[in-house]
Amino acid sequence: MEDVSEQYIKLKEELDIKKTDPSYKSMLYLRSIKENAIAEKELELQLELRQINEQKALVKMESLFQSLGGKEEDLEKLEILEVVANEVVEEMAEDVVETIPVLKVESNETSRYDNVVEQISKEQKGAENPYLTEQTDDPTTKRIDLLEKSIRKIIFAEHGGGLDPNKISADLIPTTTNTYSLGSASRTWKDLHLSGATLVIGDTSLASSELTVLDNVTLGTVSASKAVVVDVNKDITGFRNVNAAAYSIGGTVITSSAAELNLLDDVSGLVQSDFTKLAAVDATAAELNIIDAGATVTTPTVAGGDAFVMDDADVGMVQVDIDNVDTYLSATTKTLTNKTLTSPVVIGVATAPSLILTPRTVPSSPAPAQGQMYYNNDDNIVYVYDGSTWKPMNAGYNLNNMHVLTVGSGTYTKPVNVTALHITATGGGGGGSSGSDTYDTGAGGAAGGTLITFITGLPLAETGYAYVVGALGTGGTSGDGNNGVAGIATTLAINSISAGGGALGLGHSGGNIYSQAAGGTCTGGQSGSTLLITGGNGGTGGGGTADDSPTGISGGASYWGGGASAGYLTAGGDASITTYGAGGGAGDQNNGSNKTGGEGANGVIVIYEYR
Repeated sequence: MEDVSEQYIKLKEELDIKKTDPSYKSMLYLRSIKENAIAEKELELQLELRQINEQKALVKMESLFQSLGGKEEDLEKLEILEVVANEVVEEMAEDVVETIPVLKVESNETSRYDNVVEQISKEQKGAENPYLTEQTDDPTTKRIDLLEKSIRKIIFAEHGGGLDPNKISADLIPTTTNTYSLGSASRTWKDLHLSGATLVIGDTSLASSELTVLDNVTLGTVSASKAVVVDVNKDITGFRNVNAAAYSIGGTVITSSAAELNLLDDVSGLVQSDFTKLAAVDATAAELNIIDAGATVTTPTVAGGDAFVMDDADVGMVQVDIDNVDTYLSATTKTLTNKTLTSPVVIGVATAPSLILTPRTVPSSPAPAQGQMYYNNDDNIVYVYDGSTWKPMNAGYNLNNMHVLTVGSGTYTKPVNVTALHITATGGGGGGSSGSDTYDTGAGGAAGGTLITFITGLPLAETGYAYVVGALGTGGTSGDGNNGVAGIATTLAINSISAGGGALGLGHSGGNIYSQAAGGTCTGGQSGSTLLITGGNGGTGGGGTADDSPTGISGGASYWGGGASAGYLTAGGDASITTYGAGGGAGDQNNGSNKTGGEGANGVIVIYEYR
């Protein structure tokens, strides 16, 4: 049960509040002038209104009390406590009542509300004991008072006491030092908001700027203007520079200065044994400087007995006598590679002086110099570079191979190191015309032209050249003097070689004689070493009668041989002979079996390859 003095103080506060209520003062005023019937009526209305408001307040208080888990027996206990407190108050009031002066109110002042209220205020102000205030015995008011006090008690019990934060207007200081706590382990405060710049804990004062360095600190990571806290592994990452008077690693103090440690900067792989070796060096600084990259180069006269430093595979770095080098290079199994010899003297190898060139193919890099030689193991010829091309050093050209191309088209590929070509190209022969039924013979087809050239200075690498072998011209079909077909030119894309085909034989009748078919002409080839041969003209036909019946008109002759004779379908005068580029023979007159004109012969390309 709460202390009686505390209950007394609470009761005093409630009574003081009621006495400051204007409506309460108004009722006191009306009672003072209750003789007036109107005032009495107004008093009754005021009381009824107050009762209505109290009933409403009672309903709300009951609801709040129940929602907070209040029990009726708690109200009964509190009511008993109130009775005890009132008895104490009455006893105290009897002791001091005689000291209160009697209030005298002039009759002419009772009619004024303000005078009465002012007099009541004086009475309240002059009374030293506030417990003489008139108390009400209204059950509703008592119930409200009990409920209000019980609700306060419940709220204070649940939320940590009865301190009203809205009424703190001075320092909040405990009655006993180092005794009370702000919150507890089970009832903690959420946030603590302070406007001052310093937090004092015991004898330690922390400024807000000092606490800022702990805000948003990442364990194990160094951040600018923040405290450094190691991570769970006691590691720290991110220091830029660490300045200290002394350092130790694993308990061993580092006694070297920073300048001494900097001597090892960028040096890797050092171990203690390396320093032991360094301590054993007795060379002078001048001797060591000789192997420095910037040392002055001298030109001493090298003689027998001189030495130089060399890394021996067996014992390491040693001084070597220069005579040992001569002995090593004199061995027959040793070869000098990419060395320039000034005025070399070739001494005898075996029984005769000789110079051995290592066999190889065409050198492509580095670029050759004029006068450079090499032995080609493809054609077994020594070549010398004349500044633009590799020239074979033999007395003439050596035949490498020969190709005969007799039909169609394609690409001729010059083999590696072939430097000269002998080429003969002949165009296709023209076809002869057919004979007629009026005893007139046909005309012979002309032969294709022939080009003969010798080409040098070709590139050593393989190169492809397109070619076309000129096709033959067909003879005129059986009929009354039908023309033959011209031969096709032969071409090769080396120096623009072209050998023209033979012209066709013209058909005729009625005793008319036409001009001869012209042989093919040629162009191209290497200047100064090319022979151009025009193909032979075809024989001309003639008119005839049943008495003379002319025959024997031949095709034109080519470089390779004569044309076909009259009445033969093929060149050369014989069905079993083929002569490249020859013209076809003329058809016989009025002869059923040999009346059709003869066809010419295909052209040809003959290539001789030389190294």
